[in-house]
Amino acid sequence: NREALGLLQPLLESPVEFPYRPEAADLYRRITGTIWERRHTIGVLLPLSGQYAAYGKMVRRGMELALEPRNGDLQGGIRFLFRDTGADPERTVAAVKDLCQQEKVTALLGPLSGRAAEAGARQAQQEGVPLLALSPRQGLPEIGSWIFRTSLTGESQINRLLRYAVAEKGLNRFAILYPADNMGREFADLFARQAVTWGGRIVVSRSYPVSANDFRGPILQLLGNNPVSGRRAPFDALFIPDYGERVGLLASQLPYYDIEGVLLLGTHSWNSPELVTRGGKALEGAVFTDGFFADSPHPQVRNFVRSFRERHEESPSILDAQGYDAVALLLSLLADSRVRTRQDLQEGIRQVRDFPGITGNLSFRENGEGEKSLYLLRIREGAVEQID
Repeated sequence: NREALGLLQPLLESPVEFPYRPEAADLYRRITGTIWERRHTIGVLLPLSGQYAAYGKMVRRGMELALEPRNGDLQGGIRFLFRDTGADPERTVAAVKDLCQQEKVTALLGPLSGRAAEAGARQAQQEGVPLLALSPRQGLPEIGSWIFRTSLTGESQINRLLRYAVAEKGLNRFAILYPADNMGREFADLFARQAVTWGGRIVVSRSYPVSANDFRGPILQLLGNNPVSGRRAPFDALFIPDYGERVGLLASQLPYYDIEGVLLLGTHSWNSPELVTRGGKALEGAVFTDGFFADSPHPQVRNFVRSFRERHEESPSILDAQGYDAVALLLSLLADSRVRTRQDLQEGIRQVRDFPGITGNLSFRENGEGEKSLYLLRIREGAVEQID
């Protein structure tokens, strides 16, 4: 019996669901005469099939790495149930109802896509279950007191960029050059509004077609259709909220129109090997922000990256890192024996201050929005380095 218990208990204490768990629990009852009781069940809502499946699987990889036993510090009885919601709001609502009403989960993690995240958050609020949202969709925490967010948002990125440009570098004249798609317009609008809050002003803002390869027209529009001809551009910094490969191509054309000595600013979408490959020297000194940097010198990040590479033979993405941090945060809160109910966990999340995550130290505002110390990255001598 002792040998059988030695095999059963590690299985039952595992936070990851496995086949034949009910049979294992029944065998435990027959051997010990007591019922195996789990302290908490956590529901995870991810797109594990469909067009966003690759993203959902990245998040799950990070979560499973966080669930690996470490030094015996994780108490038994915590179970994680994964549900494939695709990007479908109706499937998400159904999964939330099942997890909350049938599985009696203590908390929910996810979803990723915007419409599914909003639908899931509204249902979680109705059920009275804490949900840690992993989507950047605007307005999620405002849905109600049970909804929190831990993912990277556009607002947090732009605030970090403006703090650097205005408060640290003393710049106040900005230009915006953005792709004419939903992402570009959203970031351009956020930057324009927050720049005023920081005491800056937008000198000019122009868009370009998402299929553009030649940026002559939009660049000339930044200059009032008159090349500066050796004079400094009429702005101190240029914000370009686009993907790395296109930013690199655009930036390589700026020197031809004498746009030099201007600080180029970008978002996490810059973080691509093609950024520097295409942009070359035109990107020297450019600054962008991100929620994760795999080459960070921070010991905690280095340990995470090493463990991830040993398991998957590749470097982790920000989605892997966000999944890891979301689980690590919940496990740290649930390790407190005083956290027994959904209400206990809700209050525990509200009180989180400077949780040391690999995607930055995390605190929660009163409205449930997570605030993180984002990574500020700079291009120097053809490589990306961490500023802070």
